[in-house]
Amino acid sequence: MDAARKERDRQAQTKSTTTYNDSNSHGLAVGNVTTATTTAPAETVLPGTAKSSVPAADAKAKREEDIRKLREKVQDLQDQETALKLQINDFTNQVYAAVTTQIAKDQAQANLAQAQAHLLDVQTDLSHARTDLQDLLNSPPAK
Repeated sequence: MDAARKERDRQAQTKSTTTYNDSNSHGLAVGNVTTATTTAPAETVLPGTAKSSVPAADAKAKREEDIRKLREKVQDLQDQETALKLQINDFTNQVYAAVTTQIAKDQAQANLAQAQAHLLDVQTDLSHARTDLQDLLNSPPAK
């Protein structure tokens, strides 16, 4: 017990110089992922040697614009995927309709095959876009 008390006293006397913050604090809810980074001590800047923060701001703005564009692309692809699934459902209903002609059934089957191929392409593009977006969100922001 005495050792535990001494350790608690020692820890209470020690001040941490490392500050942790969330590097993804731009409002994204990506799940239960938390990224902690350490902040470097503030640099002393001599007069006349001040660095321009314009390139860093441009890099950050470009990254945010890329994220916004990828999110829009993912949303558009999701909308296309939903529309194609509804078309496939409609064509399937036409193929299996109780009262139909052979010509209508053949046309519905051709449309169904075409829609399924298009859906596969859209799903592939959507998968790639989601991966690109996730990679961009997980990459460290430019400094």
